[in-house]
Amino acid sequence: MTVTLSPLQWWDIPTAAAMDREIFGPDAWSEDFFWTQAASPTVFLIAAHTEQGLAGFAGLSISGKEAEILTIATHPNIRGRGAGRLLLESLLDTARTRGVEAVYLDVRSDNTAALGLYEAFGFAVLNTRPGYYTGADALVMRASLLGL
Repeated sequence: MTVTLSPLQWWDIPTAAAMDREIFGPDAWSEDFFWTQAASPTVFLIAAHTEQGLAGFAGLSISGKEAEILTIATHPNIRGRGAGRLLLESLLDTARTRGVEAVYLDVRSDNTAALGLYEAFGFAVLNTRPGYYTGADALVMRASLLGL
């Protein structure tokens, strides 16, 4: 399986929204919200494709020297094959090239796979947002890009 990354295109949005609903359930982005994010000049949306089509996506919002990872999602059929790592690396590279010094994100407290990935990239937990997600708290994490 080969994963290729590219900017998320308008024709990917309906599939991305359906995948988001499958993965995140009631916490998923709506298709309208994808369109809103895609139209923002400070948001960068990335798609991961395999031979079978859209396999994942990620989003980053940049504001000055700080950025927030808005989402990272990979289709359940390709989890554990490095697509999430590629998406995260791409977001961090985008942030670095735009002068970002710190990156933040929220992650479900019960998403151990994502927590492990983020910790491997230097993210550390800052605090907890109780009940932020349906059935789980959010952990707010931060990574410094200075010196990297």
